[in-house]
Amino acid sequence: MANLLSKRYPLSSLPDLSGKVAVVTGGSAGLGKYIAMGLALANAKVLIAAPKDEYGDQAAEEINKAVQEERKHGRAFFLPVDLGCLSEVKSLAERINREERLDLCFWNAGIGIAPYGLTKDGLANHFQINHLSHFYLTDKLLPLLRKTVEREDVKPGAVRIVSTASENHRMARSDVKFENLEEVNGDGDPNRLYSRSKLMNILFTKELVRRVLAPEGNKIMALAVHPGVVHTDQQKGAEEAYGPLGTVLRGAAALFFKSPDVGAESSLWAATAPEVCEGGTESEFQGAYVTEPYGKTGTETDQAKDEALANKLWVLSEKTLKDKGYPVEM
Repeated sequence: MANLLSKRYPLSSLPDLSGKVAVVTGGSAGLGKYIAMGLALANAKVLIAAPKDEYGDQAAEEINKAVQEERKHGRAFFLPVDLGCLSEVKSLAERINREERLDLCFWNAGIGIAPYGLTKDGLANHFQINHLSHFYLTDKLLPLLRKTVEREDVKPGAVRIVSTASENHRMARSDVKFENLEEVNGDGDPNRLYSRSKLMNILFTKELVRRVLAPEGNKIMALAVHPGVVHTDQQKGAEEAYGPLGTVLRGAAALFFKSPDVGAESSLWAATAPEVCEGGTESEFQGAYVTEPYGKTGTETDQAKDEALANKLWVLSEKTLKDKGYPVEM
């Protein structure tokens, strides 16, 4: 299990990303901001997709200032979006698709261990924000990702989709079936809701490879990562959900958990390290879940390896989006 002693992938390890374009959901704070910072300092163009608040502009300004001070030539741009509103997710995809290329997708935004709520689309917040909106974004951005893969300056395996999962997927209920919307749209314990959504992240990654990327020759890679036990603003959700106990957890997080910049290293490694695509179409990291840079694959639960369960989640996701008026094509 990844912890404070996890292997490191400092910013100095990132290859030069000049000319590359990346999108980071939840890139205005916490892990996402430091993912975006690392990419920009490695000279990438970074699109920060985050809620419409002051943090997005502030994050882009802070990142661009750091880039300037380091005399790099990356750049961050803030794209406001509410992942709890599918019409805004569609508009975000349309904006990103105006780019000439898209090399890296970081599906990082999410609701933490926080109370149940409904989105603007009438869907459970953990289900939509942590999974379904990223499922939909992937579908809408795949044509641009495929176009990027075919560029002469792009090496095989360099285009990647990285989803922020969690070791908390181990806490998902054993009776999860993903057979109907009612199952994933109901209220429940905040930790269970979060854990189930992190299980979704891993299953989606594996099914995306099985259904879409492997038949296309594995030219695009997809991985799910655990950032480690990290102190971020997500602990505020636990405080709201569990009261005094959550307050204790938040205080402990500040003292003992990883800082967000260190937590970002798992995602940055998965997205940029050359060894991730070694072995070509037979890379052990294609569709894998890893808990740290240079991590071992296959450590997820048997439930997270269940192909039948992954298929059911995919079918349910497609149906839900279609019923909401947002059909997918992948």
